[in-house]
Amino acid sequence: MANIRDVEKKYQMVVAALRERHLSVSALESCTGGLVASLLTDVSGASEVFPGGYVTYSNGQKVANGIALRLLEEYGVYSPEMAEGMAMAAIGGFHTNFGIGITGSLGRKDPANADSVPGVVYLSVIGPTKKPGSCGVRESRETTHTDRLVFVPRKDTPANRRQAKLLVADAAAELLLAAMDESC
Repeated sequence: MANIRDVEKKYQMVVAALRERHLSVSALESCTGGLVASLLTDVSGASEVFPGGYVTYSNGQKVANGIALRLLEEYGVYSPEMAEGMAMAAIGGFHTNFGIGITGSLGRKDPANADSVPGVVYLSVIGPTKKPGSCGVRESRETTHTDRLVFVPRKDTPANRRQAKLLVADAAAELLLAAMDESC
């Protein structure tokens, strides 16, 4: 179970590290409903490192915000490939150094997508490597951290969904901190 205070502290660390390194991050979130963006913007100074994010709950909005239809058709909406595509779309849409992509099913099977498995979430963070010259915005992105988070979904209530979202947002902060350790 994720603790909100601990997660907020991680996002304070994320914003501080991004500011110190003059880097930026954006997000394309689905099942977290913008919680990552909210946690980032709760930190003073986040506007220096977080220009924005997308919440794309429908497949159509994922495609409208930069996800290749081929990716959706080939791998499905709930896949590591989709999470990586979402992270890249966030980078492209906001011209940031790092992108976060999150897709999954928190509490019940998604009737619109056959590949939905309740309690399985894919998240990806993509960013620059330590290679000289690779830390500028829109340069090659070779550092990719993708994770599959599995938990036992509880009864699909608002409180349980919020807790699941917090768990995923916590994992996203951990992935971003790890990616920053491997970057500029």
